Amino acid sequence: MNNEYKEGERQLYYSTRIGSSDAISIATGKITNMMKEKFFLKDPDDLSAVLPVQLGILTESFHLEWLRKKLAPTDEVMTEQVHFKSSQGRLVSTVDAVYSGHIVEVKHTNERNTLDKAMAYYYPQLQHHMMVSGKEEIIFSCIFGNASHDYCTVYRDSAFIETYLDRCKDILDLIENFQTDDWFKQEMMDDEEFSRALPVWTKDNINKKLKIATDKGVIYNLDERKDEAFGNEFNNLSYDYKVEHQTAKESEDRRKQTAEALKELVPDDAKSVTCNGVVVSRNKRNDLSIRLKG
Repeated sequence: MNNEYKEGERQLYYSTRIGSSDAISIATGKITNMMKEKFFLKDPDDLSAVLPVQLGILTESFHLEWLRKKLAPTDEVMTEQVHFKSSQGRLVSTVDAVYSGHIVEVKHTNERNTLDKAMAYYYPQLQHHMMVSGKEEIIFSCIFGNASHDYCTVYRDSAFIETYLDRCKDILDLIENFQTDDWFKQEMMDDEEFSRALPVWTKDNINKKLKIATDKGVIYNLDERKDEAFGNEFNNLSYDYKVEHQTAKESEDRRKQTAEALKELVPDDAKSVTCNGVVVSRNKRNDLSIRLKG
């Protein structure tokens, strides 16, 4: 079976189903291209010449073995490419592996990325895997260029999944109605016309309203949500810190005071807190450090 035929079969399979590769589009509301692919009005993007994608595929088995050695020094193997289904088979999930009962997702990203940022970006995919598999947690692992590796366990977010599942049901209804709705089949329709037939929630990015619960602590992004108890004060101080950092020579003492005040505000359960381009992170020794986002 040639690759072109395999890709055609894949598009046909996912034209009536929702998989984890759809999750980011659904959560961010950017579903126009996704729906056009499902309706065969657009060919899938050709990723065969995209280096990061192909590198991730090529190194996946090595990545899983590297992770296995870090998780536990046992002979237990990673079971790769495990499939799950729910909602009469219309919601599907293929995780990279299952290890000791835990589902696993691995990514090969650039060396300037961080585990926290990668988790925030892929959060919808991780929650999709847990939703379909019925699991309460997922191991998320990243290799950063050729420089480092890190991983953590991300927990199920029931509130996020509830909203996300409603969106999935809307899309499955659209797919079902497509069979009888000739309006969708107009190949000359532009994006604006096509978007008018899509759900109103496409203007709402639910992935910006999250905090991420992991086994290493909570990742707070106060740039996206300031409704935490410490949010307003942290927002003000982080802005002061950023300004003071830019004029460090004139205000070194003041900057140090602001830094200590910021650290005092960080919740005990926090792995990191981000606000106004300032990131306060907790390391494995429980020490807090401050940096400015590049």
